[in-house]
Amino acid sequence: MNHKQAVITAMKMFSDSYPGKFTVGTNVGTWEQVLSDIDPGVIPAAALHLISTRKDWPPDPATLREQCILMSHGQLQEPTGSEAWERIREKFHTDDLELTDMEKQALKQTSSIYDLKRSTNPSTDRAHFIKAFDLLVAKRKLDRQTLPEVKALVEKHRPALPEHEDAPQLPPVEPEYPDENEVRQLVAQLAESRGV
Repeated sequence: MNHKQAVITAMKMFSDSYPGKFTVGTNVGTWEQVLSDIDPGVIPAAALHLISTRKDWPPDPATLREQCILMSHGQLQEPTGSEAWERIREKFHTDDLELTDMEKQALKQTSSIYDLKRSTNPSTDRAHFIKAFDLLVAKRKLDRQTLPEVKALVEKHRPALPEHEDAPQLPPVEPEYPDENEVRQLVAQLAESRGV
């Protein structure tokens, strides 16, 4: 099956599954372009998965692209920060559990297994880890889903963008320490107030 046939097959599947809500029309070219870098064998499988899991609306090309990309990477859905946190907690009890690259990156940004095991504030640690993990997932998702021609266009125009101006630097401030006599007087006053 070539690429165009795969796209038309997926669109026909949507048309059959969502009568009156989706028709295969003149927009085949747009769907082909949005799915141009996707393996043709994945497209009908992703369409079938969407039809079997989402009953109330026909998928658009972006949704089909997202599902194709996930399936191309051996996933049905994006991992969540909460799921990743549970794996981190499992890691507390076993060294045999191998963390994913994203779990390792989020962990590196927030703490270490050693520190997390000994933490006195697990709810804050959890929140920081989940936030870091979810940001990594969002970044990866955007990178994966951006069409190659869009990436190329952005790269082509990147040098034309104005350089980022750094914020003005303030002169360093030397800390002012009290002289030795002031410190002695303060210590004496404190001792006197406590009756020492």
